[in-house]
Amino acid sequence: MLKITRKRRATVVSLLAATAVMGGLTLAPSASAANAGDCPNNALCLYQDTHFSGQISIQTRFAQGIGINDFRNSHFTNGQSINDQVSSLINNTNYDICLFVDINESGKANWIPKKGGDLGFPNTWDELGPVGFNDDLSSAWPVNTLGHGCQHS
Repeated sequence: MLKITRKRRATVVSLLAATAVMGGLTLAPSASAANAGDCPNNALCLYQDTHFSGQISIQTRFAQGIGINDFRNSHFTNGQSINDQVSSLINNTNYDICLFVDINESGKANWIPKKGGDLGFPNTWDELGPVGFNDDLSSAWPVNTLGHGCQHS
């Protein structure tokens, strides 16, 4: 029969406690992970990875005539610049947003409808690669023309 001493009991208890803590850490979601449900109202949410995952940057400063002319000055939750790093996004603002590949609203552009969508188009892109914008966005501006020419509002 195995004799359990105080020292062995303390070691077993410590090992069990460490295992429980390690198990809890593996099951807990990462603090840096994001998903589509993390995007609040009146925000443009930019995700570092496809399908609304990875780091997130929540931009709430959109208004008529106010956008983001340089993504180098905006960051994901881990502090990394969002410039040329966005792979999916959600537009929960009240504005259609024009997205540009260069700073100061220049270069190739595309638009994403406001929350609720417009003309049957959704207000989300879960992958920017198929539209040629993966890891390539550098500025964004609210528009009032449903993306036709991406004119400033």
